[in-house]
Amino acid sequence: RRATTTVMRAKRTPSPTARDGADVAPTRNKKPKKATTTTTVERSDAARRDAPRDARAFTAIAWNVAGLRSFHEKSLDRLRGVIAGEAPDVVILQEHKLQEAHCAAFTERLRRDFPMYKTVQFAVSVAKKGYSGVVVMCKAARNGTSGSTQGTLDAMFGGGAKDEEATYDGPKLLEIREGLGARGYTDEGRTMTLEFEGFYLVTAYVPNSGQDLKRLDYRIG
Repeated sequence: RRATTTVMRAKRTPSPTARDGADVAPTRNKKPKKATTTTTVERSDAARRDAPRDARAFTAIAWNVAGLRSFHEKSLDRLRGVIAGEAPDVVILQEHKLQEAHCAAFTERLRRDFPMYKTVQFAVSVAKKGYSGVVVMCKAARNGTSGSTQGTLDAMFGGGAKDEEATYDGPKLLEIREGLGARGYTDEGRTMTLEFEGFYLVTAYVPNSGQDLKRLDYRIG
């Protein structure tokens, strides 16, 4: 007696095809994107100390711009607003990332954008290009001299607007030095020392300690 075997074959479902008959891979359902929300954190007022009566307050502000090229193109109006509100004697912009060859052009731009600041000076990184760097803008002219020795006829005879430098009543700026004196710190353009009549102003763009604290000694040195 002969045994019979029945083989059951699964029915194949044809895959989706394009118009030209070529096989098309089946589409997968994409996961819905998570909704994102933007939260605005209100800036708290910085602690301030009122100047004594009959005394003039000296104001300096510092801003990490993370690249002066982009900042100048996109955020210059924000800086104008801060300067208009605070009227600082000195403005410090950190991490400009410029090289020495670019500083002359940006010096002229900053003087054009903010003519009340007669002194503009850059410190750049020579250890690594396009890295760190600070620039200071001061209302006082260097060495305590006026930024303009000759005014207009209107100003001489009491008419018209006087040059702001002529009416600047802040401390005299004697000298600007890059670094921290004998301690150096001139290789990365991170520090500048401004000597005014009666005090020093030191700006330092402090580096991160880095992975495994490799730069800790440089940071606190």
